[in-house]
Amino acid sequence: MKKEELDLLLAKYYKGETTPDEEEFLLHHSNQEHGFNKSWFDYLHKAKNQTIELDNPEKYLESAIEKKSKRNHIRKYVLTFSGIAAGVAMLTGLFLFSPRFNKSEVAQTNQYTLENPELAYMETKRALLKVSDNLNKGTAQLAEIEKLNRNTEKLNKVVLFNIGVVQLTKFKHIPEKRNNNN
Repeated sequence: MKKEELDLLLAKYYKGETTPDEEEFLLHHSNQEHGFNKSWFDYLHKAKNQTIELDNPEKYLESAIEKKSKRNHIRKYVLTFSGIAAGVAMLTGLFLFSPRFNKSEVAQTNQYTLENPELAYMETKRALLKVSDNLNKGTAQLAEIEKLNRNTEKLNKVVLFNIGVVQLTKFKHIPEKRNNNN
């Protein structure tokens, strides 16, 4: 069989329009080079021919739902226990690897405290003035942006005016009514 004929037969198969004889032909003559996987075709052929005998459909549905709910129940337990295990692992890691302070380290941090309140006030004031100066340097450049914003607002007014003029030109073709009482 030519490649074109096989491609047409495959297209017909995908549409569900093949006869059982044509499907048997495809089953025995399919290969990878024609874009058709034999194992996939075998699976589809078996699934098509597989039937489920239902003497009691309610019982079958109940058993299927019960199997599904058991899987969901197991999944719920697995997720719960894995969450607990993750929490325990995090707490253990924090306990084992968190920095611990001894008395000498605490004493070293106290060397930066000031006993004199006036000196502490002066140091705080100096630090805050330095922060203020740095902020003022950064905001000086914002003045240029403010000028740009003001000019943009002026341009927006011009654009609105232009839109109004364009709308007025639409009325240009309407003839004027003249007063005949003269």
